[in-house]
Amino acid sequence: METQGKGLAASLSCSSQLHVSQNNPLLARSDVLAALDYAKKSTDPSLRGAVFSEAALARALVETDLAAATRAQQLFDQAGRCARERTGNDEFALRFTTGRYLFTRGSALLALKRPSAALEYLDTAESLLDASQKRRLAYVTILRAEAYLRLRRPEYDSAIPLLLGAFETSRAVQSGFHIGRIHRLHNVLLASNYKNSPQVADLGLLLRNWRAGKV
Repeated sequence: METQGKGLAASLSCSSQLHVSQNNPLLARSDVLAALDYAKKSTDPSLRGAVFSEAALARALVETDLAAATRAQQLFDQAGRCARERTGNDEFALRFTTGRYLFTRGSALLALKRPSAALEYLDTAESLLDASQKRRLAYVTILRAEAYLRLRRPEYDSAIPLLLGAFETSRAVQSGFHIGRIHRLHNVLLASNYKNSPQVADLGLLLRNWRAGKV
């Protein structure tokens, strides 16, 4: 029975990740909160950490008030302990690592409008994630760029090269989701004082050519 519960929790956690990637945070929250009861009873740090961090992110994406931030913080603290306790065993192929934990926490902080804190986690996550995880690394890069743009004093010179690099990787792995997010951030740039930058124009050209099927 315990094994069945662990398997269900792992499945729901993976489903939650998929919903987040499809920009369906309400469905993500529903799945991962259902997984929480099973995860809390498990002794597997990889399973617990994956579910706790995904639950925290889902809450942060849907419930952006102070109480939600506190609940997310508590879940992330538990996930962080699981990351430190994690062994080599990954029964359900969840790939819960310190890098993934930091990436997820940084994503949540960005959703909670704390870009400066998000950058600290995302910068460290990028250095810890495996170089073979190109899709996830590209997403980390996009989130870092967004964090720079969301600072009280936006750092456009830091954000734009990141977006250009992330576009190239996203194009290579054929991630329309990533490129869609880059497009939204390009619109943020077009509404800023940096809209006439040659790099902003370069990014716009790349996006137009991609949509036209020329790149």
